Amino acid sequence: MWSVRHLFIALLFINLNVHAATVEAGNTNLTLRPAVKADAWYPGDPERLTHLIDTLLDQETAAYRQQPGTRVRALIVPHAG
Repeated sequence: MWSVRHLFIALLFINLNVHAATVEAGNTNLTLRPAVKADAWYPGDPERLTHLIDTLLDQETAAYRQQPGTRVRALIVPHAG
């Protein structure tokens, strides 16, 4: 059974593979936009942001485990954009 953390890691891995394939294909016209909302909507420090995400995932995993016999059917991921 996949946990929310495993699903998050799998989606991250898929995204990195798509990015690597794009760069390998020669499309290097990618631009990196500055994180203009860092420290406004989410922590700007990478370590603090990682800690926040881990904490939120741990809380949801614990809540999910308190309901035996249920399955994750959808994930709602708020984002700024």
